Amino acid sequence: MSISEIADNKWEAQAAKPPISNFGGIMQILLLAVFTGIFLWILKGSAEGIFGSKRDGLAESYGKMTNEATEKK
Repeated sequence: MSISEIADNKWEAQAAKPPISNFGGIMQILLLAVFTGIFLWILKGSAEGIFGSKRDGLAESYGKMTNEATEKK
Protein backbone atom coordinates (compact mmCIF):
# COMPACT_ATOMS: atom_id res chain seq x y z
CA MET A 1 0.00 0.00 0.00
CA SER A 2 1.43 3.34 -0.94
CA ILE A 3 1.64 6.41 1.27
CA SER A 4 -1.02 8.23 -0.75
CA GLU A 5 -3.46 5.33 -0.30
CA ILE A 6 -2.86 5.31 3.45
CA ALA A 7 -3.41 9.06 3.62
CA ASP A 8 -6.58 8.71 1.54
CA ASN A 9 -7.92 6.00 3.85
CA LYS A 10 -7.20 8.14 6.92
CA TRP A 11 -9.04 11.07 5.32
CA GLU A 12 -12.05 8.88 4.50
CA ALA A 13 -12.19 7.49 8.04
CA GLN A 14 -11.98 10.99 9.49
CA ALA A 15 -14.62 12.37 7.10
CA ALA A 16 -17.06 9.59 8.00
CA LYS A 17 -17.19 10.72 11.65
CA PRO A 18 -20.01 13.13 12.52
CA PRO A 19 -18.80 16.60 13.54
CA ILE A 20 -20.18 16.64 17.08
CA SER A 21 -17.05 17.82 18.84
CA ASN A 22 -17.12 21.47 17.73
CA PHE A 23 -19.61 24.34 17.95
CA GLY A 24 -20.47 24.30 14.22
CA GLY A 25 -21.34 20.61 14.26
CA ILE A 26 -23.57 21.00 17.31
CA MET A 27 -25.36 23.94 15.69
CA GLN A 28 -25.95 21.90 12.52
CA ILE A 29 -27.53 19.12 14.56
CA LEU A 30 -29.72 21.60 16.46
CA LEU A 31 -30.79 23.30 13.23
CA LEU A 32 -31.73 19.95 11.72
CA ALA A 33 -33.72 19.11 14.85
CA VAL A 34 -35.58 22.45 14.65
CA PHE A 35 -36.47 21.95 10.98
CA THR A 36 -37.61 18.40 11.71
CA GLY A 37 -39.80 19.68 14.54
CA ILE A 38 -41.36 22.35 12.33
CA PHE A 39 -42.02 19.79 9.59
CA LEU A 40 -43.68 17.40 12.06
CA TRP A 41 -45.75 20.25 13.53
CA ILE A 42 -47.03 21.18 10.04
CA LEU A 43 -47.70 17.52 9.24
CA LYS A 44 -49.61 17.08 12.52
CA GLY A 45 -51.71 20.17 11.82
CA SER A 46 -52.47 18.98 8.31
CA ALA A 47 -53.55 15.57 9.56
CA GLU A 48 -55.77 17.18 12.21
CA GLY A 49 -57.32 19.43 9.58
CA ILE A 50 -58.04 16.54 7.25
CA PHE A 51 -59.09 13.84 9.70
CA GLY A 52 -60.00 15.80 12.83
CA SER A 53 -63.54 16.21 14.12
CA LYS A 54 -63.25 19.96 14.80
CA ARG A 55 -63.74 21.90 11.61
CA ASP A 56 -63.95 25.68 11.39
CA GLY A 57 -63.77 26.19 7.64
CA LEU A 58 -66.14 28.09 5.39
CA ALA A 59 -67.73 24.90 4.07
CA GLU A 60 -68.78 23.85 7.58
CA SER A 61 -70.04 27.35 8.46
CA TYR A 62 -72.17 27.72 5.33
CA GLY A 63 -75.35 26.45 7.00
CA LYS A 64 -74.97 28.92 9.87
CA MET A 65 -74.77 31.94 7.60
CA THR A 66 -77.76 34.28 7.82
CA ASN A 67 -78.62 37.66 6.47
CA GLU A 68 -79.37 39.74 9.53
CA ALA A 69 -80.50 42.74 7.51
CA THR A 70 -83.54 40.93 6.09
CA GLU A 71 -84.67 39.54 9.46
CA LYS A 72 -85.50 43.02 10.82
CA LYS A 73 -88.98 43.93 9.60
